[in-house]
Order: sequence, then C-alpha cells, then structure tokens
Amino acid sequence: MQVTDGMHSLNAVFLLIDTVLNNMPFPWYRMAFFVFWSCAYVTFQWVLHACGSLSW
Repeated sequence: MQVTDGMHSLNAVFLLIDTVLNNMPFPWYRMAFFVFWSCAYVTFQWVLHACGSLSW
C-alpha cells in the first residue's frame, strides 16, 4: 500500500486539531525540541539514503 502526501497532510491537520482541543499546556520553548529532533531524523534518513541503504 502506498502512502500519499495527502494522507500525511491530513494526519498533520488532525494532530494540530488534537493539540488545540486537548487543553494541555504547551510551553513554546518545547518547540525547540521538536525542531531539533525533526532535523536530526531528516539528517539521519539522508545519510542512510546516501549510503544506499534505502530506495524510494
């Protein structure tokens, strides 16, 4: 089964809606952790792809 970009986009929208509606406190300094781990993951995937371990 192929996952399309539309499905990922819809999932992101649902996550944002869930975050807004759950009324849990979210200190904005935690956004730095989100950005850091996202960049680390993307870099790791690029290295794996460059080494030939993954194919798209």
